[in-house]
Amino acid sequence: MARVRLARVTVAARVHPRLRGPLAGVALVALTVVAYLPAFDAGFIWDDDQYVTASRVIHDGAGLLRTWTSPASIHQYYPLVRTSLWLEHQVWGANPRGYHVVNVILHGLNALLLWRLLRRLSLPAPWVVAAVFALHPVHVESVAWISERKNVLSGFFALLALNAAIRFLDNRRPSTAAGAFVAYMAALLSKTVTSTLPAVVGVLYWWRRPAWQGGSRGLAVLGMAALSVGAAFGWLTAHLESDVVGAGRTNLLHGPVERVLVAGRALWFYLGKLLWPTSLSFVYERWSIDQGSVVQYLWPLAFVALLVAAWTARQRWGRGPLAALLLFAGTLVPAIGFFDLYPHRFSWVADHFQYLASIPALTLFVAMGHRASARLAPSLRVAVPVVAVVALGTLTNLRTLVFESPEALWRDTLAKNPHTWLAHNNLGMDLGFAGQDREAMEHLGEAARLEPTSGTTHLALGLVHERFGRLPEAEAEMAEALRLGAASGKIRMRVGDFHVRQKRLHDALRLYEEAAQRSPSLSDPFTHAGAVHLRLGDRDRAREAYRRALQIDPMDRAARAGLEQLR
Repeated sequence: MARVRLARVTVAARVHPRLRGPLAGVALVALTVVAYLPAFDAGFIWDDDQYVTASRVIHDGAGLLRTWTSPASIHQYYPLVRTSLWLEHQVWGANPRGYHVVNVILHGLNALLLWRLLRRLSLPAPWVVAAVFALHPVHVESVAWISERKNVLSGFFALLALNAAIRFLDNRRPSTAAGAFVAYMAALLSKTVTSTLPAVVGVLYWWRRPAWQGGSRGLAVLGMAALSVGAAFGWLTAHLESDVVGAGRTNLLHGPVERVLVAGRALWFYLGKLLWPTSLSFVYERWSIDQGSVVQYLWPLAFVALLVAAWTARQRWGRGPLAALLLFAGTLVPAIGFFDLYPHRFSWVADHFQYLASIPALTLFVAMGHRASARLAPSLRVAVPVVAVVALGTLTNLRTLVFESPEALWRDTLAKNPHTWLAHNNLGMDLGFAGQDREAMEHLGEAARLEPTSGTTHLALGLVHERFGRLPEAEAEMAEALRLGAASGKIRMRVGDFHVRQKRLHDALRLYEEAAQRSPSLSDPFTHAGAVHLRLGDRDRAREAYRRALQIDPMDRAARAGLEQLR
């Protein structure tokens, strides 16, 4: 009997080491899926219309080519993201579940790639770090929001590139370098925040320099070439963000001092949410910037002091803490105020901005905890990370419920930040579309009070008044929307549609013409004008308007249908 037991133990000793890695990987993905189960029943929320439900890019066969050849047509040049959504649309169409499942799977794969990377770098507790990354609630915004496919897909390619880059530093094989560059390009084509990857590799090289000596000049040349490519993609994104998305028209930050003040406080904000992930919000309160306030200078000065302390103590602590802080701050540089971003109109910070930047910070926190736990009893050394992982997974599961619908998202945002114009505005519009006009009016009125210069809010108020039958009030709000949104072709389009419903067709045509002048990349003004010309019996002008629409956007189905009607 004793011999049988001994044989079983021997067999187990042979099998378990082989299964340990695969089982740990399966557990990592399984925990991710369980934590994000509510996302599988969630719907589409804000901006998902631009990416899926109302996107002409993914609804037409020519859209796939257009994503690669016409950057301005998709606002942000992330063609791999659009390609993935185009492919998925061929499979499950307008069913949101499929898109959510893919996001969750990508996030789970990213955790696996992170685990592999940390093991290759011989960092402590790599599986725990990967699990914390997979289950941290600050990442719910990147995973449960379909529009943030940008984060999880670019993260996948970025982690592939980093794994390949570390292998190249170990073996110096040209094929490995080529693989790293291909993955880097794929990451850039998914989201250009990954343009910092060459700098990340540079910091890792400095951190592990004794192990990677030799060939530094060649590595510097490769790094500079990669940085140049990333800078070119970054310039394109900044141009589109400023001139197409509209960040350049926000005029929020003036001069380098204000940008440094925003960046310094944002860095501490993100570290705080990683350490204590409570009161997470889709839109955080945007703090005011005051160059005359001494207190506001303490934020950037404190972070610089932290870097200096890590540098001074590198002989005692090692280079790891300083490397982690540099990687954290450097990866966040594109999003903390040094560049104009449209979301800064609502808040200086957002959870999805630190999807990749959180990795070095979480790695540092877990390493510090791992070192501190060496003094604990063996049972406690196991219990502490288990409790942490379970707690984070529970918080993530609860946070994911917030993303089940636009109404749930905006109500949760208002519960934590009742003074955010965006949440009042969007909840009001969503309630208006749902026919809940009285509550819609309350939220839109509050939005107009908080942001009196918003033309879209007054447009939405006008539409609600129209549904109530209060046409004089609707007219007044439409006029205010036109005044405030003087540069917006879309606002003129919607007001033109209002005039069509009021049977003022010539007024509508005038607004469609103005919309076409203000937004030359939009085909809709010509399509709607074609329909009005047709109602007026002017078939020639209708035909010309439809043709102009198709010249701008060959995928405009309404324009095609209009031409077919005229044959």
